Amino acid sequence: VRFISYEPAIGPLRLPLDGPFPDWTIIGGESGPGYRDMPEKWARDIISDCRDTLVVPFMKQMAGKKPIPADLMIREFPVAA
Repeated sequence: VRFISYEPAIGPLRLPLDGPFPDWTIIGGESGPGYRDMPEKWARDIISDCRDTLVVPFMKQMAGKKPIPADLMIREFPVAA
């Protein structure tokens, strides 16, 4: 399984639309003292890219202790080949 670990997300990330694509993208904001914020838009954009390219998304956490919005609570796993 090839994957992108987009954590901690401290800047926006987009998947290229022409590949090659990973199997899985793990998305998470920074945690701990002095964490930097992760706008919900960054998570929505990368999840949208995942859907467009058939990459499986896994939303791990927002920044700090913010709850994950219901529409971003996506925790999928790739199928092993």
